[in-house]
Amino acid sequence: MPVKKKKKFKQRLQHSVRFDIAFDAWNEFRDTSKPLINFVQAGSISDKKFLVGDLILSINNTKIKTVGDLDFEVNKIDWGDEVSFEVKRLDKIEKVKIKTISIKSYHKNHVTWPCHVKVKNNLVSIEKQAFEYPDFDGSVENGDILISIDSEKISSEFDFGRVTSKYKPGNNVEFRIKKKDKSKDLPPVDGVMIGRAVIKKPKFLQNLEKKIYPNSKFKVKNTEEIIKELQLYFDHQQKLGEKKTNITKQWHGLFSSSSGAKKWRKSLSEGMSPVEAYESIFYLL
Repeated sequence: MPVKKKKKFKQRLQHSVRFDIAFDAWNEFRDTSKPLINFVQAGSISDKKFLVGDLILSINNTKIKTVGDLDFEVNKIDWGDEVSFEVKRLDKIEKVKIKTISIKSYHKNHVTWPCHVKVKNNLVSIEKQAFEYPDFDGSVENGDILISIDSEKISSEFDFGRVTSKYKPGNNVEFRIKKKDKSKDLPPVDGVMIGRAVIKKPKFLQNLEKKIYPNSKFKVKNTEEIIKELQLYFDHQQKLGEKKTNITKQWHGLFSSSSGAKKWRKSLSEGMSPVEAYESIFYLL
C-alpha cells in the first residue's frame, strides 16, 4: 500500500495570518495533534469567537484533522480576508467567521508569555520560552513547578492555556512557583573552563552574568533584540558575498533547550535569515 506523501509546508507571506489561538501541541507534534484550542488571546480577533475547548473541524470548507493541516490552510490566507471555521463545541457543531486585520493589530493585542508548561509525574513543570521577562527569567528556571496564576490553580497544560487567555498586554500577573530541587553548591574554585559551552548554549553567559552579578545594572538583551542585531550582521555579511550558512553556523545553539530549537537549527542550515527562521517558529496562529 503506497505511503501518503506528507505535504511540504513553505511559508508564503513574510508574516503569516495569525488568529492568536494556541493548541496543546508542541511544534514537533503539530502534524499529529488534534486542533483542540486551549488558548484564545483576550482582545484579539478570535476573542469571543473561539472558546477554549473548541475543536476545529474545517477552515473555509476544507476539513482538517491536525494542527498541521490547519497550518497548511492558514498559509493560503491573506491579511484582510474573512475566514470561515466549523468547530465542535460541547457536542454541537458551530460556525465561526473571523475577519483578519493586520500583523500590526496582532502585535498590538498579543501577549507573549515567558513560559509554557508540561505535566511530568502529575506536576506542572515550567518550560521557559525563547522570550525574556527580566524579573521572571532571573528567578524562574526550567523544571520549576507552577502552582497557580493569580490564585487560580494550574493542574494541566489545558489549565495554563485557559487561565492565560484572560490577560491583555499590560496586565500584571502573579505566578506561584515551587522551586525544583537543586544539588548542593560546589566548593570554591580558582577558575572554571567554559570551553564550547558559549557556542552550544550562548545564553549560558546571560545566566552566568545574573548569578555572579545579581545587582548589576547591565541590561540583558531580550531575544527579539538579539535576533534584530543578528539580522543586521547577516545582511552586512551577505553584501560582502559571504555564504548564508557560513554566517549563521555559530548561531545554531541560540535556542538550546527551548521549544523550537531543532527547527531553528534546521531553518538556519537551509539558508534562512535569523528573522525568517525566528518568525517561522515562534508564533501562535
